[in-house]
Amino acid sequence: MVGYKIYGRTDCGYCEASKKLLNNYNRPYEYIDISDFNYEEKDELKSKYNMSTIPIILGYSGSLIGGYSELREELENTSGGYGD
Repeated sequence: MVGYKIYGRTDCGYCEASKKLLNNYNRPYEYIDISDFNYEEKDELKSKYNMSTIPIILGYSGSLIGGYSELREELENTSGGYGD
């Protein structure tokens, strides 16, 4: 994995905020738009990561970070906070 991975939709405010946050921290990421996923694919994604909402964000190692709030917290804790 080259960077973070975000599963989301373009009509999701938290998905867009997650991309903006990663851009602000100059972190590479892959964005996967799940808008065209069928019901089974979406259900499999939810089950795999035990998440019922989007975005679903994975870290460099492929492990689950969570959603936008967890991503923000991780970046603040590992990057010295906003403005650094």
